[in-house]
Amino acid sequence: AGEEAEKKLESNPEQVLKESKSRLSEYDLLDMMVLFPGGEEIKQAAWEVSSIVLKQAIARMEDSDDKPVDFSEIRGCTITFPASFPYTALGLTKRAANLVDELKKLNENERLHFLPEPIAAFIGMLESEGRSEFQNGDTVLVVDIGAGTTDTTIIEIEEMGDSFPTLKILEVGDHVLQGGNNYDR
Repeated sequence: AGEEAEKKLESNPEQVLKESKSRLSEYDLLDMMVLFPGGEEIKQAAWEVSSIVLKQAIARMEDSDDKPVDFSEIRGCTITFPASFPYTALGLTKRAANLVDELKKLNENERLHFLPEPIAAFIGMLESEGRSEFQNGDTVLVVDIGAGTTDTTIIEIEEMGDSFPTLKILEVGDHVLQGGNNYDR
């Protein structure tokens, strides 16, 4: 993962699992070559690669003073996933998260949550833009242009609520394999 994988991608692209999140439900790709720190090559499943990515992301987190984050102070975690994610891919993502000690502890205390990306994006927009322009029964289109995909979702506001709204996903557009990675080429 990281810079070592980028270097390996140039020299032996067939030995690097790229965009593993998109491959979580492709059973024919479960065993792929992955580069680990130190240059060791080991066959891993896409969900195991997701676990490695989560571990590395957490290990590299720093607070505002550039010091490692004290995870004993973390009270919860939300992992988002595409609305078009198959249930098998979501299950594999949960499995990957439980291989990360910090996330496993949160899960044991029911403080690890999984939320569809468009729901998270809409809640974030409500918090930054204000809630006053929306009411019960409104429908909203959320367009999520990610690194590898573009996802469209129609959400209905069932109940605005005092703190968090109750939202329902009405429609999920076709998973379009066109995202930021494609624009950069």
